[in-house]
Amino acid sequence: FFLNCFRVTHFLHPAFKPSQFVLLMPVTRSKQSSKSSTPKVLKTRSQDERRKEARRKEKENIDREKKKKDMIRSLNENQDVLNGLDPLKEFNKNGIRASSVFMHACKLTQSDMKNCFELVKHNMKERYERVWGWKDSTKWQELTDDDARFIVVKGTVAGKEGEQLLGFVHLRFEVYEEDGEETLYVYDVQIQPFALRHGLGTYLMQLVYFIAKKFQLKKVTLTVFKGLFSLLGFVKVS
Repeated sequence: FFLNCFRVTHFLHPAFKPSQFVLLMPVTRSKQSSKSSTPKVLKTRSQDERRKEARRKEKENIDREKKKKDMIRSLNENQDVLNGLDPLKEFNKNGIRASSVFMHACKLTQSDMKNCFELVKHNMKERYERVWGWKDSTKWQELTDDDARFIVVKGTVAGKEGEQLLGFVHLRFEVYEEDGEETLYVYDVQIQPFALRHGLGTYLMQLVYFIAKKFQLKKVTLTVFKGLFSLLGFVKVS
């Protein structure tokens, strides 16, 4: 009986519709008939399926990348990513009373931008020069880039008069080049020398973390000099 027929099977699997049947095996008596057009048809159908699968995966990848870019574009257009995180905007600890605001680089006043630049220069110029050199113009261009976003912390410190810039975070929302993941990339975390060891840096990094979590970003990334890694409280994990 099986020498002159095809075995046809109906697969009960989500990948197949009820009307779909799969031709498993041609069975024939003669060698001549084994070279008929049937195997070629089967092969063609298999190739078609592979092409469809490849096109489907390609479309999924394109849609996935578009979704990532749309998310990053939306975040870059967001005027206040701290909205809804009001309790975290205030810092009151170890003699410091301060508040944080989120701003696009273009919205910072010239005075605030200059103060941020001077703080980076004071804290980092010497270390930069040891590695790849320092140029005022290069750092200024980085801070004032259209994609640059800032969390600026202003407040008072016990024993000092008046409100002033205590620190800032320069961050950007990006699709990370190395792995294609949606990332909150921290370019700078800078604290005034007189405000160090008061918990302000930890507070700012926690704020960054909550922003990333709020918008369901894959990760937070920052670059740290090796000599500062442990001093800043970072720990290697496997």
